[in-house]
Amino acid sequence: MTSDASAVNTKKQKNTHTEDEVLEVVPTAEPETQELHVRNVHQRLNDARQVLRQRAFTKDLSNKQFSSVSIDTMRDAVQEAIISAGLNLILVDKQFTLTSSGPTKTFMGTAKMRVINVDDPSDYIEYWTESYANDNGDKGLSKWDTGLLKTAYKEIFQIGERGKDDIDSYSNEELESEAERIEAIRARRARNQDAAKADPFFSNDLAPLRREVGTLMARSPGAEDVVNRYKAEHGPLPQWTKDVLEQCIAEAKGASE
Repeated sequence: MTSDASAVNTKKQKNTHTEDEVLEVVPTAEPETQELHVRNVHQRLNDARQVLRQRAFTKDLSNKQFSSVSIDTMRDAVQEAIISAGLNLILVDKQFTLTSSGPTKTFMGTAKMRVINVDDPSDYIEYWTESYANDNGDKGLSKWDTGLLKTAYKEIFQIGERGKDDIDSYSNEELESEAERIEAIRARRARNQDAAKADPFFSNDLAPLRREVGTLMARSPGAEDVVNRYKAEHGPLPQWTKDVLEQCIAEAKGASE
């Protein structure tokens, strides 16, 4: 038995009288010395962007299609890109404030979109994203959350949207005009609320009864006839006493049935 290691590594068995030839292939290095090349998060992010560049809604001023694309379609496109690139996305550090003006609720806040290398979760980068949403119902928080995603997608993957919900589609003059219009509406609402509070017709103890009379008048011609008769007998509605209001309401209800 030979002790020469090189003889083992280069061992060849050959039968010159047959067509059979057996070669023993030996790795050039031990497995533990071989290093795997892992693409970092920046390289993978570029791969994802390349996938999205094939979409019709990349940032192009001549493109009109993207304005009609929903957040679900945008999310599907991004998911396809990050899966192929070996990335994961999560929103972290969400923070928002909630203010109300009458029935309108306004959500405003920020978060971070974390882009993670799936083969090395410690390799990630983060992007700030922000959102602003108004709603008169119960969907304000959902709209705000959707806004965070849309802003992050456009920033990270350079996706351009040409709809009017995209802040980049407005000129400075349009933004100023829109801000002035909103401020005028808020000022008008405030004046109307102050006027209503100052008007005893709407603000004193008899206001609910007067509103009920108005509601009955709108519901049926019969109730309207009753109210008009009471006006002829007792004068303008603001002069009516509580007893007159209650009598009119009872009679108007009967006439509307």
